[in-house]
Amino acid sequence: MSMDWLPLHSEMVPPTRRVSPTSRRGAEIRTFEYSDSVLEITTGGVIHQDRFMPPARGARFNLSTEAIQAIVARAAETPPLNRTIAIGYRASWRNYYHWTTQCLLNTFWLLRQGLLQSALLAVPPIGGFQKRSLDLLGIEDRQLHYVGNSGSTRATKFIVTDTLLASTPRMFPAELQSMAIVLKSGSKMGSTELPPSIYISRLDSRKRRMRNEEKLIKSLERLGIKHVSMTGMTLDDQISALSRAKLVIAPHGAGLTNILYSEPGAHLYELFPSSYVVRCYEDLARAVRMSYSSGLFLPFADSEDKFAWVADIDEICRNTEERLERISR
Repeated sequence: MSMDWLPLHSEMVPPTRRVSPTSRRGAEIRTFEYSDSVLEITTGGVIHQDRFMPPARGARFNLSTEAIQAIVARAAETPPLNRTIAIGYRASWRNYYHWTTQCLLNTFWLLRQGLLQSALLAVPPIGGFQKRSLDLLGIEDRQLHYVGNSGSTRATKFIVTDTLLASTPRMFPAELQSMAIVLKSGSKMGSTELPPSIYISRLDSRKRRMRNEEKLIKSLERLGIKHVSMTGMTLDDQISALSRAKLVIAPHGAGLTNILYSEPGAHLYELFPSSYVVRCYEDLARAVRMSYSSGLFLPFADSEDKFAWVADIDEICRNTEERLERISR
């Protein structure tokens, strides 16, 4: 697995194969340690021996040699934290999908290996659902090291795993399943009563607007599909809703991260605008042993927004009726 942000083999901790005995694909989560290094806190990347390992690929995560040297020079003005710091986030931590499948899995693995017994977990100023998800893993506030919004943190040792960059549903499905079990077991299940077939809407989103979504919702309701919006729901309620669903229909969006809590054998029917097709939730569905299908729909012709689109309601309803028949057998 190519990881352009990870250290050279000479900089690695003596290699240890850390593979879950239930891993279906033999995936190996690697753990790396950096001595006397600097955490560039806006991205979650590490500067080690004047080399920057960004937390994600892409030009916006690159730092020039001059910028690296300036960050290291400022960090050298204060003594390093005499603690081991485990990095608990990556640059896109605000996104629900990246937080859950990468940042949270990273924390779960660090816990599982006993690496947080003597280390603090570095996180940015996180919000409610991030705090609740850490709480469900058993992470207390005293175990957290909050970083600011700019600058750097220097410490005697940093720990990081490659889950922060990997496509974890493809690489580590068994570990995601194990984490989901822990989160479900600690959540307050039962607070949300929903039917087994649900539609997760994006009515409250300004991105990738489905211009006829309200009509689609009404058509699906006539088939017994309950309309659900994840906005305003607690993490516990989201876990509860998806753990009971046998059929999930939804346009592509972060709310689909919650299929992590679905039972094996449930089905995801994902709807895409043809201008924006990202298959991360298909990977996640396969990882949790859901069946999967998708529909691709045309852009909205009279819009300057290239991501606006229109769903074919008749096609979606036909496919939904077929799936409902299979569920009822």
